[in-house]
Amino acid sequence: MWNKIGNKYLLLSRIGKGSFGEVFRCEEISTKKKFAVKMATNLEHEYTQLSNEISLYKHLQGSIGVPSIYWSGMHQEYSCLVMDLLGPSLDDLFKQQKNQFSLKSVLMIADQMLSRIEYLHKKGYVHRDIKPENFVFGTGENASTLYLIDFGLTKKYIDPKTKNHVPYRDHRPKVGTIRYISVNTHLGIEQTRRDDLESIGYVLLYLLNGSLPWQGLPGNTPSIKSQNVANSKLETPLESLCYGLPNEFYQYMKSVRALKYDEQPQYSEYRRIFRELFERENMIFDNIYEWTPKTLTKCVKQTSSYSQVPTSRIVPTRSRPVNQCTQAKAEYKPLKAILGAQKERMSIANVRMNNIITKPFVNDIKSIMDRSFKCQ
Repeated sequence: MWNKIGNKYLLLSRIGKGSFGEVFRCEEISTKKKFAVKMATNLEHEYTQLSNEISLYKHLQGSIGVPSIYWSGMHQEYSCLVMDLLGPSLDDLFKQQKNQFSLKSVLMIADQMLSRIEYLHKKGYVHRDIKPENFVFGTGENASTLYLIDFGLTKKYIDPKTKNHVPYRDHRPKVGTIRYISVNTHLGIEQTRRDDLESIGYVLLYLLNGSLPWQGLPGNTPSIKSQNVANSKLETPLESLCYGLPNEFYQYMKSVRALKYDEQPQYSEYRRIFRELFERENMIFDNIYEWTPKTLTKCVKQTSSYSQVPTSRIVPTRSRPVNQCTQAKAEYKPLKAILGAQKERMSIANVRMNNIITKPFVNDIKSIMDRSFKCQ
């Protein structure tokens, strides 16, 4: 029977598509329990990618925010991986919430995202496709747990032979989703830990702002579109990108953008930055989001280690970064002012983008945008 996988699971309905292959809902025949199954054709590139993903899932098993796997093997001409059936992705919830999350939700999401990527990095891998679609919440008692999924583009940054960081490389194939990839990825530099962290920053800004300045830039071909997006990221100062937001977002972006190719990121410091903002706004880290059903708010499982990590002196938020030379006095910016500045911020960004598109692309990276990759 075509829809009977491994004589154990019954194929039900299609859920979606990953970086490769299709994802379906399936049911264990003996227990009627529901699972997800990822299926890739026997085409060489898809088969290889799923085989690598299966190996990685096995290597990552046992950690919070990593889906459990139950079976893998061939089903007719398809390679299959049966895993936990999870809940909605950040992208699904973002659309449900009319393209904007609250500051509280973004900060709780940031805490979990940083923990997930730290675990992956400690295992010697970089994800290379950080985006809202690849972060999903669990179900049931794990409904507040954020999972990192889709490791089809994941790659080792530790050389298995030398056990050292891979050497600096450029002119590399560019992979990932254009909206969220780092500046260095646009430049064709091998992706390392810093690039995942920069992509996380773009995702957080996207979820909080509702959009990014380089969304919707024109381009008749993927190459032209990616060139315009790269140009926008290079030309947009972090002060403008984070304008009107709590200064902690600028601090984070500045820190991860400054990381060297093989530098060890300070994950706990990044979490501390956002946790101090959380405390200053008198928020409760309860894993209750605006989309959490009221019937579940009393029984949400606590998944964050927030209370276990000490926070240092709270730094005042600035409406924009202070020039270190002037030693200007920091100005506290409450949430009302943050929300009120959004229209102004996006208006400024749109004007800047209109100007940027007409500028010639920076000479030293003209030749690096000739490969197409996913455009969003």
